[in-house]
Amino acid sequence: MSVSGAKLLGSWGVDLPIRPLHTLHLYWRVKPGQEQTVSTSAGFPTFSSYGDPPVYGAPSLELPGLIKISCIRS
Repeated sequence: MSVSGAKLLGSWGVDLPIRPLHTLHLYWRVKPGQEQTVSTSAGFPTFSSYGDPPVYGAPSLELPGLIKISCIRS
């Protein structure tokens, strides 16, 4: 949480036990003509790996024509 966010919540008497994470989001372009094969309607799965670092991915939904792959660092 940012310093300003912590001050704002603190002024309301809220103390959340949270901390910021460094997150990297990558979007991979789907090959032309293959957009429907990596969509949720085609059954393309989400995936995750709980290794170090944790990685997860999602089908083409948030940004059509792109697959999302994210890496989380604490």
